[in-house]
Amino acid sequence: ALCGPKIQGEYKLCEAQAKAAKAGRWRSAKPAAEQKLHKPSMMKVIAVNSGDTLLLAGEGKEMKVNLASIRTPRIGRRDSAGEPLGFEAKEYLRRKLVGKRVNVKFEYQRTAASGTVIDFVSINQGRQNINLNMVQMGLATSVTHRVEEPRAYNYVEIIESEKKAMQAKKGVHASPPPPLHKYTDLTERPKKPKADAKGGEAAEPARGESELARAKAWMPQLVGGTHRGHVEYCISGSKMKVYLTTKKLMCNVVLAGVQVPRMPFRKDTGDKYGAEAAKLVKSMVLQQNVLVQIIGEGSMDKRGSFVAYVSAESPKESVQGALLKAGLAKVYKRSVAPEFLDEFRAYERIALNKRLKVWETFDEEEKKRKEAYQAKIKAEQKEKKQKIKVTEIVDGITFYAQILDEKKVQAVDDGLKAISADATQPEDFEAEFGMIAACKYDGAWYRVQVNDVDDGLGTAEVFFIDYGNKAEVNISDLLSIDEELTKKPALAKKFVLAAISGPPEGMGWEDPAFERLGELIYDKTFDAEVLMVDNKNVSHVVITAEGEEEAIQASLLKDGLARVQKRPDYSMRFLKSKFRDAQQKGVEGRNGFWEYGEISEEEEDDRRRN
Repeated sequence: ALCGPKIQGEYKLCEAQAKAAKAGRWRSAKPAAEQKLHKPSMMKVIAVNSGDTLLLAGEGKEMKVNLASIRTPRIGRRDSAGEPLGFEAKEYLRRKLVGKRVNVKFEYQRTAASGTVIDFVSINQGRQNINLNMVQMGLATSVTHRVEEPRAYNYVEIIESEKKAMQAKKGVHASPPPPLHKYTDLTERPKKPKADAKGGEAAEPARGESELARAKAWMPQLVGGTHRGHVEYCISGSKMKVYLTTKKLMCNVVLAGVQVPRMPFRKDTGDKYGAEAAKLVKSMVLQQNVLVQIIGEGSMDKRGSFVAYVSAESPKESVQGALLKAGLAKVYKRSVAPEFLDEFRAYERIALNKRLKVWETFDEEEKKRKEAYQAKIKAEQKEKKQKIKVTEIVDGITFYAQILDEKKVQAVDDGLKAISADATQPEDFEAEFGMIAACKYDGAWYRVQVNDVDDGLGTAEVFFIDYGNKAEVNISDLLSIDEELTKKPALAKKFVLAAISGPPEGMGWEDPAFERLGELIYDKTFDAEVLMVDNKNVSHVVITAEGEEEAIQASLLKDGLARVQKRPDYSMRFLKSKFRDAQQKGVEGRNGFWEYGEISEEEEDDRRRN
């Protein structure tokens, strides 16, 4: 420290030469304990963790190693800003080595405080020694070894190169030191704010809140563009940590448009093929250059991860496409942009046709889906066809009827029969709008809903919920009933004849239509086919009298007391052609409101205005 970097470099070189020659004091130095090192081998660089730490793969396993006899500047962590050139040293190794096969020479081992044995290696790529290159470029410094310690085979060259780098003031030897690489990291939670002056503990935002807010602030700069970057870490088969080079931004990215099996995590065993999907993505893009495309403003999940389309840069290949073709994902239509849908469907079809991975049980699943669909259709058909008894006529096409369900009808009847025939109203009884009560009518008790109250006259307008008719009754004829009885659904339901309309307004045919519908259906039982239930909970139906082929609608149309709707709901359009012939017979016979021929829209509008 006292002799300056220039002299220090010379001294280190001399010391290294003396050690190698075992001269003087080094002659009696004790050799290091013998270590069981791996044999030199060709291995693939999977990832770079820092400027001197790598992840290698070879002989069916992965291993973490450190570069021997050199030290690079530390990279930034959440609690540390790092050292100048720490990011650059890591990037140099990533660009040069990731995905490449290199010659690895195992030099020595160290045991960490945790008990983990760390392998230190020399890496050669062709004729280049990476350890030496790092020192020559000023991205690393040499490590001083004790006399007995093993070291890199080219340690003398490393010392010589360090001396030259110091003299040239390269990299870490520059004066003043190079600036620290700065970037925004959206993947790390912000540090907890310091406590206030009074000593109170500062509030920490709920997990996800701060990440989401920070990600939203970046969205306008990212949406609509394609950004170059590299994948820093693969979290799962559908999520990765990405560094966007041009934006100097570290962020989490979720693959858009695909549904990927969950990978195992801690006690969660995940989905079948989840681990395989993650492995495929890792092999494609881990620490490789990628292109990231974010389509819409809403392309973000609730944790602040951007939902994007990711492609490996060289060779260019869609990550989503690779997963789909391998049968390790399915198209997720809710999150796929229209411009990618056809492409993703084509990839998916490749795996589907071969019944790969997630599609291997497709035939069984498809059979189950068809069976479930058929069961649903049968249930809907059963629900659509209801046995009803008409209890009230509202107008020429509308009526109330009870759905004949013996259990429901009996339950209501039993509840009303439990009320004594001579039961009297308590003194504190008050008739209120909307209340469900019992009403004595023609000597029997019925359930009613109170629609209006006139305390002056002592009367109430009520609606008989099990029959559909209305009446004005004396308040003294009303009685409170058990809550259980009030909660039972009304037996009467409102129906309207599907696809037809009543007589035109102002022609005087409303009453004849009302009377004719009563003759045809009142107090009779029918099989009703429900085609639609509208937003007012009115069922649009086709009903046919027992033994008849024609629907009731056809009878009204022939009599000139109804007409086919011009634009019925989609679910009823097929009835237009079916009922048109019946209406034509009414027109030709000059029946009902057709007595003066067909009615134009202008004539109908005039009548409506008058």
